Amino acid sequence: MKKFQTHQIIDRIIELDSRHVGVASSLLATMIDDDPELARTWLDLAADASKDGIDPRGLLILPEDVFHALHSHIRYGYVIEWLAKWSVESFHLKNELAERLPGRWGEADTVLATEHSRRIG
Repeated sequence: MKKFQTHQIIDRIIELDSRHVGVASSLLATMIDDDPELARTWLDLAADASKDGIDPRGLLILPEDVFHALHSHIRYGYVIEWLAKWSVESFHLKNELAERLPGRWGEADTVLATEHSRRIG
């Protein structure tokens, strides 16, 4: 695997997470309009997986149960596959970033939140 500089890791994580949230939000909105029962399944599974309440709709981190329930759906499955791929890549990059920082995961979260806030103004 190619070694990236820390700023490149941060850039890629923010890109992946922003794309993930945008696509997941659009997909969920489409489901709410076209298949409310399936959307309710997503929301219920995501709420169950979000014990800490940080991502209760499963828009940033695709819960495994949501993936398993929807990945074979004829209309939405391929998008769920993309979301899962982006989630895994982002997680691995966050882990790599955390290994480079003294505060580990807490510091990585702070760095990412600060950089994201700086970018959105």
